[in-house]
Amino acid sequence: MERKNVFLTAAMAAALTIVSCSNDESDSLPQSPAELKISASMVPSLEVNTRAGYDLQSQSLEDFTKIGIYVWYIGETGAKASAPAYAGYANDKVASYSGSGTGPYTLTPTSTMYFPVNNADVDVYLYAPYNANPSQTDMCMDHTVSTDQSLTAGYVASDFIYGKATADYDDPSDPKEAKVTMYHAMSKIIFKVVNNGVDPNNMTDITLNNMFTKTTIRMPQAINNTAPYLTCGSNSTDNVASPNTLADIKVWGTPGTGAVTVADTQTNGVACVVPPQTTSTSPNKAQVTITVDGKTATADFSGKTLKPGYVYTYNLKLVGQTLTITLVSIKNWETDEVASDLTFDTWS
Repeated sequence: MERKNVFLTAAMAAALTIVSCSNDESDSLPQSPAELKISASMVPSLEVNTRAGYDLQSQSLEDFTKIGIYVWYIGETGAKASAPAYAGYANDKVASYSGSGTGPYTLTPTSTMYFPVNNADVDVYLYAPYNANPSQTDMCMDHTVSTDQSLTAGYVASDFIYGKATADYDDPSDPKEAKVTMYHAMSKIIFKVVNNGVDPNNMTDITLNNMFTKTTIRMPQAINNTAPYLTCGSNSTDNVASPNTLADIKVWGTPGTGAVTVADTQTNGVACVVPPQTTSTSPNKAQVTITVDGKTATADFSGKTLKPGYVYTYNLKLVGQTLTITLVSIKNWETDEVASDLTFDTWS
């Protein structure tokens, strides 16, 4: 799994200093709270250099200003009204950043952030891509992947990445710092075209048909650093594609700006991300279609179990009048499933 470490660092002075004298009553001297500082380091763990051969978001986000930030009083998933009250920060956005390579990056949110007045710990949530008007309840966020991921923009908008950590104000080793590891919530599929008798140079389309495109990510769930890495709740339905939202996902099309070339599909492959799901079996079963020279072949893709944080690589073998799909590898993100073949019908 691609793992991205994001560090939230705070330099926070006490909002209230109590000065005591031996024979005097205590007086409260207010002081200005210090600004909450944020820095980020992206640690690459994805070994497969693909999204379509462009290695999108395997070492860092394409744009750090696409990160959204939530900060709540520890244990809360919204503003705390009871004493000590803490409004927190809801869906703030990174306004700017500085850094290079794998980091560390200095992030500047759109608003200044502080700890609660009593210096209590806070829970910090980071996610990308940023959504100005998310559908979110108790930090469970809805997400829908794009039905056209043949270009960079559609892929990046679909690749939901998130993490959660607690900022311990009094931790002497990491004072006022939250270290957030961000994880891929989606499943990734890579198709590599293998020329085995049919010339793919006139290929015009690769599409996943009848796939679930919508899911809900349970961000408060604790995430640990052991397999399967990404755990989105205790219920089997958490982070699983919602029913009745079947759609076709365009994985590859005629090359254009931000697209993958035919040569790329044969070397690094072309990729898309989908919600974790067991692909539809009825009434509209999941399929893969590929079009070459105006003719389209279809393969059964139903009943496939796709897990969050896993990347599945398939070979598309062009053989005479038929096309076969072979599952050749599953890399980090995480490993799952044994190799299997999918056979396409006769070209039509």
